[in-house]
Amino acid sequence: MSYIEKNIIRELVILLGLLGGALTYLWLASEQSFFIRMIPPIVCLGIVFVRMRRYINFINGGTAELDVHDILDELPDEFEVIPDLNLTNRGNIDFVVVGPTGVWTLEVKSHRGRMGFDGTRLTRNGFRMERDFLKQAQAEMYAVKECVEQELGETVFVKPVVVFASPGAHMQFGLRPLRGVQVIGVSWLIQLLTKEIPYLLSRERIEQISSILRSKE
Repeated sequence: MSYIEKNIIRELVILLGLLGGALTYLWLASEQSFFIRMIPPIVCLGIVFVRMRRYINFINGGTAELDVHDILDELPDEFEVIPDLNLTNRGNIDFVVVGPTGVWTLEVKSHRGRMGFDGTRLTRNGFRMERDFLKQAQAEMYAVKECVEQELGETVFVKPVVVFASPGAHMQFGLRPLRGVQVIGVSWLIQLLTKEIPYLLSRERIEQISSILRSKE
């Protein structure tokens, strides 16, 4: 079960538990005054609203990852795609791609709007994003780099990417990295992963690196 699927199920269980608890309380507290009886359910409904937003966000994230997975299926056979990799127990890496053009980490986002960069952080419609996605992508890159280098005993180049999967996400970064991270719309993904760059990997090395990462799944 993927990271997204686990979180969707967890949020759904929490939502059902909260709603069930509120209804049970109303039934058991039927002899209390209306005002006293309604305070806990109102608080519960506020929590449900927050958890519902998280649930919807996970649903959107899962859909975005499925869309990117379908596009990665278009890569040539020389490429290996490793989804939902967890190396640090602090969250998953949506995809690692290993191919002739090198090793890539992909962090998939479902956000819509006009994406920008204020020199430090990504922005959406002129406002900073809720998290530093560039920092997140860099951390994922270093996690993969450290994992592979420990096994190989030599330097490995890993390139971090943030992919906005929604057709409603608009940006004009091209293939220019931001703080060392490629930030692209999903329509640029295949071009980015297959373009010729200096650090080319042999088929043997692709299989070697892929085996190391798959052993951590």
